[in-house]
Amino acid sequence: MIMTKTIQIKENMKVLIWIHKKDAVKNTITDYTLTRPYHDRHDEWVQVEITTDYFARLEDKENGATYPEFVKKHYSKPISD
Repeated sequence: MIMTKTIQIKENMKVLIWIHKKDAVKNTITDYTLTRPYHDRHDEWVQVEITTDYFARLEDKENGATYPEFVKKHYSKPISD
């Protein structure tokens, strides 16, 4: 018998990711990894803390969807009376 447990995510939970220093200076994220990149050992990478909501948006963007497209696809306009 397999037992699973649902974990409630707290609103203040954060995600740590690694971004290139140039992205940190520009205050944008163009590429990121969850662990320090080994292929660019001599480049300058920094670890940053982001919200779970922002991380979900980054993951959606990486999979070809953007947040506005997701909302438009999955949430229809309310029906007026």
